[in-house]
Amino acid sequence: MRRQCIFFQSEDDGVAEIVGAGTRRNGRLNLRANDIFVATAWWTACHAIDLLRDQKLFFQKKLPFIYLLQDDEPYFYGWSTKWALAESTYRHGPDTIAIINSEELYLEIIGKYDFLHSFCYPYAINGTISKCLAPEPRERLILVYARPHALRNAFELICEALKQWQQHDPVSARAWEIICLGEEFDRALTEPVQNISVKGKVSLETYADYLNRGVVGISLMLSPHPSYPPLEMAEAGLVTITNRYGTKDLLQRFDDIISLDRVDARTLAEAIKQAVAKAEGLVGKRTGRRKPKSLRLDAPIKYYASSKVAELLKELVGTSIHRTTGSRGTRRRFWL
Repeated sequence: MRRQCIFFQSEDDGVAEIVGAGTRRNGRLNLRANDIFVATAWWTACHAIDLLRDQKLFFQKKLPFIYLLQDDEPYFYGWSTKWALAESTYRHGPDTIAIINSEELYLEIIGKYDFLHSFCYPYAINGTISKCLAPEPRERLILVYARPHALRNAFELICEALKQWQQHDPVSARAWEIICLGEEFDRALTEPVQNISVKGKVSLETYADYLNRGVVGISLMLSPHPSYPPLEMAEAGLVTITNRYGTKDLLQRFDDIISLDRVDARTLAEAIKQAVAKAEGLVGKRTGRRKPKSLRLDAPIKYYASSKVAELLKELVGTSIHRTTGSRGTRRRFWL
C-alpha cells in the first residue's frame, strides 16, 4: 500500500522576514543558509541548537543564535533531566549571542559561562507603569507578589510569614489589607492568613494604582535575577521587602529596601513587622516615587543596543540584513 505524503506550502517567500516558529507545529519549516534563530527560554534554545546542526550539515556553515536569558533557568528545577537540558544550552558558547536581562543576572551568568558575545539588557521600570505613577494618599495595603506556580517566588513561605505576623501582632495586623498580585489562584491556598484577597494578573494601569496607594510591598525571588516587582514597589515609594541571593542585593539600587540575608518564615515575619511599623507614619500621606541609585559594579558590563547587535549580525551574515524588498539576493529570516 502506497503511503500518501502531505506537503505544506511554504509561507517563507520574502527576502528578509521575522518568522514565528511556534505556528509551524503542523506545518512546514524551511531552513536556509542565512537563517538566524532567537531563543527565549531553554526549551526553544534546544530547538535552535538542533537547527544549527542541520544548518551546518546542509550548508557547511552555521550562524550563532540569539539567546534571550531571562533568569538562570536550570535552577527552576531540582537536579534532574530538565536541569541538565536547561544547563546544557548555556554550553554552546561559540554559537551563542547572549542578551541577558538585568545587570545582576548578567554578572552571574558571565561568571559561569563563556559566549561568543554577551550583552546586558538593563532594568528600567515599564513605561506604562512609570506614566501612571502619581502620589496618592497611602492606605494600609500590603502588596504581595504571589505566584504559587513559580517556586522561586516562595509563595508558601510568604503565607507562613504573614500568618506568624498576624498571630504575633493581631491588633496591628487587623488594620491591614493584603493584596495578592501576579497570577490567579484559589484563595484557599493562603489560609489561614486573614484580610487577604487575590487580584491575580491585573492590567499595568491597575497595578500602578495599587503601587500609588499601597505602602508595604513583599516580593521574594530565589534567583540571581532581581525580579521587577520589588524594584517597581521600591521605586513607587513602598516599604519593600525582598531577599538577597548570591551577589544580588537590591540595597545597591535602593537604600531603604529591606533585603533579607536569611529567608525563612520567622525572619520574614519580623521584616513584615518592621516594615509595617515604618509604614504607619506614611499612611494618609502622598509620598512620591524614588529614584534608583547608580549601580556600583564589580565588573565591566557591555550593554545591549539594537544597533550594535544589528551590525554584528551584518558582519556574521556577510551582507545587509536590512533589505526587505525584492525577489533576488540572499534570503534570511529571524526565527522566534
